[in-house]
Amino acid sequence: MDVCEKHAKTRSSDAKNNTVVEKAQLRTLLTNPATEILTEAMLSTIDMRTGKFITRLLDAWDTIPERILLGDTEGNIHSQPKKPEHTFQLTIKNAKGENVVSRRAINHPHLTRSELREQSGASSSFIVDACFRRFYGNPESTPAIGHPDDNSSTWLEVANDIEKYIDKYELQGPDFFFAFIDWSSAGIDLAGLRAGLEYVGKGYLVPVCPESSRGSHIRTADNFLPLQWWREFRRFAGLEADLSLALSNLFSILYPDSNWLFDHAHDSDADVDMLHMVLDFTLRIWRALRDSGKIDRAAIGEAKDTVQEISNDVETERDQDDLEAYVDSTEEE
Repeated sequence: MDVCEKHAKTRSSDAKNNTVVEKAQLRTLLTNPATEILTEAMLSTIDMRTGKFITRLLDAWDTIPERILLGDTEGNIHSQPKKPEHTFQLTIKNAKGENVVSRRAINHPHLTRSELREQSGASSSFIVDACFRRFYGNPESTPAIGHPDDNSSTWLEVANDIEKYIDKYELQGPDFFFAFIDWSSAGIDLAGLRAGLEYVGKGYLVPVCPESSRGSHIRTADNFLPLQWWREFRRFAGLEADLSLALSNLFSILYPDSNWLFDHAHDSDADVDMLHMVLDFTLRIWRALRDSGKIDRAAIGEAKDTVQEISNDVETERDQDDLEAYVDSTEEE
């Protein structure tokens, strides 16, 4: 397929968004039922871990959506190990699109803005510094509280909201949630959330982070990482050189009329809504395959096997699929 021969030769690790022309051509390939390129790519993953994960998530999505969390964090998202100071903004919703933790900046009142800038790594990164200033303003000696025009709260208040949600739906522990889903290689948004919750002694409220099993077999919880699924689909569709999997880019291909969300990429609320819609698109196709009998449930596993541990290799290296940074209002990808 020649989406754009020049870009196909020069695109490297999804460093750039697709052009308008490329998006139009890719949209036809991915969303036109007549082409079936995405359907065939999905069918190629049925017997792989990817297929098993999607089938299990689809079952949970349809039956226990209140136990599925979708989240996004903004801040120094790629710094390791995670610290509470790395997160500047977050949103968490369930699979029905209901707020669990509404969009908010994170207050760090024990630090001054200058101290937060240093401890978050913003002082050594132009991109992270731009994100820092968006939520906290200039680095000064005043407390690191979110912009007064934005909703903001401490990590303890975030934990309190999650506990209120658990009480509302009468969710039973110790594992209150079936999955936490973000658009990253290895659960980096979940890692940021857990770091903040663990800081206030509430890490048990959300699932554990995916683990790397490089060189060994490590038992981990189901890793529902849609970015990794789409990398598999892209490979089987022969689009590795053509399709950028930055969330906002893929979203704009699948939902060309939802300009408002695309224009507000890198806001945690908009990113969670885009993630929800990309997931819904993916699961609709998978559901149709299942209902048409093209997916053998016996080979995948029954619904009762949904909540279980699976050995899974998770690559921790980052590439440009989930490195969507912004500088002020200008996206830099």
